Amino acid sequence: MNDFNLNASSPKNCNFTKFNLENTVFTEVSEDFSLPDYVPEVRRVLFAKASVLPESKFISEGSGASSLEFGGTVTYAIIYVDDEGKLCSTPLSSSFEEKTSLLSHPNTVFVDTCVDNLSLRVAAPRKLSLKTRLKSKIYSFEENEYSENIKPRSSAEELYIERLGKSVSSLGVKSASMQNIGISEKFDTPSGKNLVPVWCDADMCVKNSTVKSNCIEVSCDVHIKCLCECEGEIMTLEKTIPLYEDVECDGVSDKDSVRAIGRCVSLTISSEENAESSSLFFDVRCEIECDVYGNYENDVTCDCFSTKCEVETTYKTMDVFSSVCAQNRSFSLNESIRRKSKDMADIIDISLSPVVEKTENKNGKVSFLGNLKANIIGKSVPDENARWEYVCESYEIPFKYDTDIPADKEIFTRVSANAFNCSSRLDEDKILLNTEIYICYSAIAKESIKILDSAQLKTENSFDEDEACIRIFFPKSGDTLWDIAKKYHTRTKDILEQNSLEDVSLNGVDHIII
Repeated sequence: MNDFNLNASSPKNCNFTKFNLENTVFTEVSEDFSLPDYVPEVRRVLFAKASVLPESKFISEGSGASSLEFGGTVTYAIIYVDDEGKLCSTPLSSSFEEKTSLLSHPNTVFVDTCVDNLSLRVAAPRKLSLKTRLKSKIYSFEENEYSENIKPRSSAEELYIERLGKSVSSLGVKSASMQNIGISEKFDTPSGKNLVPVWCDADMCVKNSTVKSNCIEVSCDVHIKCLCECEGEIMTLEKTIPLYEDVECDGVSDKDSVRAIGRCVSLTISSEENAESSSLFFDVRCEIECDVYGNYENDVTCDCFSTKCEVETTYKTMDVFSSVCAQNRSFSLNESIRRKSKDMADIIDISLSPVVEKTENKNGKVSFLGNLKANIIGKSVPDENARWEYVCESYEIPFKYDTDIPADKEIFTRVSANAFNCSSRLDEDKILLNTEIYICYSAIAKESIKILDSAQLKTENSFDEDEACIRIFFPKSGDTLWDIAKKYHTRTKDILEQNSLEDVSLNGVDHIII
């Protein structure tokens, strides 16, 4: 942000995008479910997993205020043990709606909703009571117009006004989305095996996003997992499918940065059986959402004076927001977890949910601190009759990711995380866990600048003509060319020309002729 002189033809009006973290809204979603007769009864729940699919968003204007209505679907995966000791699951879902007031009249609003808490109660063998608390962070972007309030009475007076300006980097936000990416493929299944699906899950992870002309190139992986029963045993089928998609976005520039997230919105598993084996097919639907951040330059006036008369000026402070970065990054998490008990003899499946909980500024950089929740399903140690049961243990593993975002200004971030490529094994009294955590984030900087609020020319108090033929000024440390010109009611360009100077720097200049 450099100082410069603005001439009379410079723009006097411009728009700035104002960023607000409006508020955080908590939504309680509660519903009782009755399981159909064809689903096995619930004897013991191992764990429940919930995720959010956003579906609607609407801004309405009222008398002097705005309100936001948003909603979507909470999907549940319940894994339990039935009366026969078999592993079972059932998918459930609840819709939710929320309404909140906004502090501003935004042009664009982003809503990031995640599951904050989940509780489940088995009311009866076929009745489940689920209560979920959702946490929604609401970010708004509002365009505010900046107008100079300099009041010369005529174009002649305008010619004698000197302006000191700043070039300000100001935030610009666009959004683009691609929905309904369909993938239909077959699992690689062992021959001679009859497989019965028990539980399936799909996750989508954006690995990289690059801005090109009028589009965003996104590379991502879709991971599909299916727990199957095979001759009394549980086996896991997994498949990772790479995707490369172009998301259209009008007006996007190569200088812009993009925050891209992907989500799987539906997954179905089907099977084909013959006399010897069975084949499993899956159909998954995904969507990619991209938020594009860029900066554009605006000129603002921070001071002015007249070479002919006195000027009465007032000033104000304005908050300016600019994009620092928007990125997709990953890091490896290798953790040795002390086991809660030694009842587990074998790991069948592990489900990971990373959540970034806060941002920390330390040593001049921004870091993300969070927790990785791990639900591990396994088999218990057999008893003296060689009988075992399914068991589940839950752990929370703290993690920290150090970014390259400088913390020299006030920084606001939007961040989400997911885990991919997980492996684990038991080691005596510990669980060894390895996974990749993918962080998707954007950072916005806030800076307060002093600008000119108004300037009123007092033409009745004009300056007398100076009778001196020549004036010599000896600059001291801290003196600027602007301050000197303002003090003696002359133009900066006249001082430059008179002293054969090429720029406004006074380094090495011992005297100035005015």
